[in-house]
Amino acid sequence: MTSLLTNPTVDSIPQWQPATWEDYVKLRDSLPEGTGRIFFNEGWILLEMGEGIGHARFNRLVAFILFIWCSQKMTQSCDDLGGCVLEKAGQRSASPDAVIYIGEGAPQW
Repeated sequence: MTSLLTNPTVDSIPQWQPATWEDYVKLRDSLPEGTGRIFFNEGWILLEMGEGIGHARFNRLVAFILFIWCSQKMTQSCDDLGGCVLEKAGQRSASPDAVIYIGEGAPQW
């Protein structure tokens, strides 16, 4: 694992860095929940530490608008999974701002 991934800070990973899937898993598992978002794509890793107030406010507004729209217009179920981590083991992972699952069979943990 590179030294950049050992002790991440706001400035330590300003851009995509080469890494293995094992590096990603170790960093993902060591981050306290809600402190950052981590992405992995075919040998490259990106860590974003936190978000600004404006971004957080806008993100929640979009989720709220989608909830209202889905409750009034959708005949299918609609789940807001928040900013969960989506993974395709060994290849890709992402932590988008919002994950909206439309239809039956939404992931359950």
